[in-house]
Amino acid sequence: MKRLIFLLVLGLMTDCAIAQSYLKVMSYNVRLSVASDSLNAWPLRCGASERMLQLERPALLGLQEACPDQVEYLDTVLPQYRRVGVGREDGKAEGEMMAIYFDTTIFDLEDWGNFWLSETPDVPSLGWDAACKRTCTWAVLLLRQSGRRLLFLDTHLDHIGVVAREQEVRQIADSIKSLVVRFELGEQPIVLLTADFNTGAANRIFKPLKAILNEAKENAPVSDHEYTFNGFGGVQSVAEHRAMNPEEDYEDQVVIDHIFYSNIQPLAFRVLRGDYGVPFISDHFPVVLEAKLSPRE
Repeated sequence: MKRLIFLLVLGLMTDCAIAQSYLKVMSYNVRLSVASDSLNAWPLRCGASERMLQLERPALLGLQEACPDQVEYLDTVLPQYRRVGVGREDGKAEGEMMAIYFDTTIFDLEDWGNFWLSETPDVPSLGWDAACKRTCTWAVLLLRQSGRRLLFLDTHLDHIGVVAREQEVRQIADSIKSLVVRFELGEQPIVLLTADFNTGAANRIFKPLKAILNEAKENAPVSDHEYTFNGFGGVQSVAEHRAMNPEEDYEDQVVIDHIFYSNIQPLAFRVLRGDYGVPFISDHFPVVLEAKLSPRE
């Protein structure tokens, strides 16, 4: 009997250790809620998005393009999660939100905030040659079981402004450095960044980010290099397009959702193209990083 109890306790300890060391992070451009999407409008695909999230159960979720009705729905159906973020138009509830969701059974929130991707980041503002106001949401989170802390950021770069995208990446990289120092996250901080970057990861604009973070798709031993923007079915696969247009940089148009990280061990990067009950849950596929936390120094 004593041996049986010992084995049961050992098994529970092993399961807890695995739970503490494993991390699943998702980036998901949910596609804003507009009636003009017709058969792809949010009310017709919200249930499928819920099913996807319930199946995947990410510890961390960075959501882009989320309108008030969308986050209100997800708040209701995902009671295990807490959300932070603001509307990009007024810094409150108006307009699209770069929302961060975190599993409250895994994390405690230490602090959070946001800034506009512009020359005046503290107030709602349009930056450089951008077509839209863009924001970045950040959160400092504490892993409840291990006591380790991490910085998680979620953003959405402009889809039109070439100068804006370059400056937005530079601003985010600088902000990460500042937040790491401000919250005393150490010389080897755990940082995660999710986004619809509207740009392929090989683009030169990512140089400031790649100086401090790694890109999951390129570094995970198991990885999906196919398209993440699907246009509700109007997009060719990278392989098909490359066969017909070998000289075109197609990835810069359709492989645009990325996850960056530091000081964790990537295990797999996946693009979720599963059937969740509708043809497409969004005009983007969610992307997932599965990773292992490195042992504490």
